[in-house]
Amino acid sequence: MRLGGPCCYSPRFRKKGGAVTPGGYGTAANVKAKLFNPGAFYTAGISPTVTAKGKEYFAGRTIMFTHHSAYRDAGTGLPKPTSRGRIVGTIVHELVHAFGMPHKCGYFDFRAPRDKTCCMNYRPNWMLDDKRNLIRGTSAKTGGDVCGRHLKEVRRVHLEDNKGLAWK
Repeated sequence: MRLGGPCCYSPRFRKKGGAVTPGGYGTAANVKAKLFNPGAFYTAGISPTVTAKGKEYFAGRTIMFTHHSAYRDAGTGLPKPTSRGRIVGTIVHELVHAFGMPHKCGYFDFRAPRDKTCCMNYRPNWMLDDKRNLIRGTSAKTGGDVCGRHLKEVRRVHLEDNKGLAWK
């Protein structure tokens, strides 16, 4: 189900296209929020592209920042207990980019019950319900698996058509 174009949420209103409606974040109770300055998000991995004939292509390169503070204890420098799962999720995320897939699909992963989000979503973004209201407590539920939609779309990609790989 396609929910439409992008929405802009603020504490007191929502804006979609030119329409402004009251309701803010769409929550009925008090909400704790953590705000970040622009550019304050961390990058734990990247998939650099190359330009071929004026178009950007994934070029078979994925870089993981495994010593990033997201995975390491700041005091000891040792891996956090959750680091292995988070690194695997980041690897899957970057490999899905390798097939040309974008961020923030807004779906839960393919598993049931719906506990984790698709690994293409990332913190601190919340999930939306079918009425485009924020689902409380979902900002930290990013998983290591993809949603059914990303699985389907990755299967449709033909890497032999990727000019950045320079396959003959």
